[in-house]
Amino acid sequence: MRIAQALSLFTLVLWIAMLWVPVLASPEDTSEPPRPPRIIVTALGGPAFDFAEAQVSTVLVALGVLTCTAASFLLTVRSRADSHPWPEVAARVWSVGALVLGVTAFLVLVTMVTNLPTLMWDAVDDRGLPVFGVVIAQPAMGAGLWSLGCLCLLTAGLCGLLGDHRRRRADHRQETASDRGAKFRITDWPRGNRTYRWAQRLPWVAVAAWVLMIWVPLFDSGDHGAHSLTITSIGRAPFDPSDLTPAVVLPWAVVLACAVTAKRFDAFAYWPVLPMSAGVGLLIVESMLVLDLPRERVESTLAEGGTISAYIVADPAAGLHLWTIGCWALITASVCGFLCVRRRKDRRGSQLTGTER
Repeated sequence: MRIAQALSLFTLVLWIAMLWVPVLASPEDTSEPPRPPRIIVTALGGPAFDFAEAQVSTVLVALGVLTCTAASFLLTVRSRADSHPWPEVAARVWSVGALVLGVTAFLVLVTMVTNLPTLMWDAVDDRGLPVFGVVIAQPAMGAGLWSLGCLCLLTAGLCGLLGDHRRRRADHRQETASDRGAKFRITDWPRGNRTYRWAQRLPWVAVAAWVLMIWVPLFDSGDHGAHSLTITSIGRAPFDPSDLTPAVVLPWAVVLACAVTAKRFDAFAYWPVLPMSAGVGLLIVESMLVLDLPRERVESTLAEGGTISAYIVADPAAGLHLWTIGCWALITASVCGFLCVRRRKDRRGSQLTGTER
């Protein structure tokens, strides 16, 4: 529980830092006036301490982080054997709440990134000529802090659940050991139980997500006539074999490796480490892709015969949701694998204890 408390406190520190560090921000224009206004989105939804522009979703997430951190330090009292085990029940509820809050905060971040704030502005320069344009906010350093906070909340919830599971196992062993005349019922590791099946099948959810991302784009610049930029899980659309770079092939290889080896993961003692590393790594890759959006420079010929060049930027699309689902499927499969390995060790320990008796 101490690790969960430390992680929740670290998450609160990150959210306090994001009151000044912007999550989304438009580039700062250093040209001569008139300059376009700047869009800044912090942990509360608007500029730092500007509560007039605060958003309900971000404020609720911030309040949830504050409540989660405060509640974690109220769950250190352990109940007596002759009283109702409310601290254990409350700790279990807190762990589930931390998991739900982490997932919710991550979905709020994905929503903000996929719907970037825009602002149309106009002004008059020193010569009296009209100046206008569109300002689009981009993910900033605060988006990385937000993602790190979500991972801390999820890890805190998992630590709380694993601690509660181990505590209940220890209590059960103590009660069983007190009964000297009890007969141990030795059972093998049930390969057909629900946790085992989840560990085997969830990696295939990630494979299905990657297959769907062949048609559902990760990034799409929209329709710009002859010029457009669409990124899928196999590179640019339409498909070109030259786009099969290591950055495209490696996620496919990792996801397929997790799915293929999941069928016999009991033969690999450290198999749960593979999907956990893959899921977290792919989430980091997703954050890097969102922070540095794909862009391409194109040239067009004007009717007068001249040429102009411009950059086409691909904005986040629906495929990022599939990418996130695939990553969390791998992480959940890893947690199920760890639980299966833990249960197998407990059964082996019970078997050895029963043999000695």
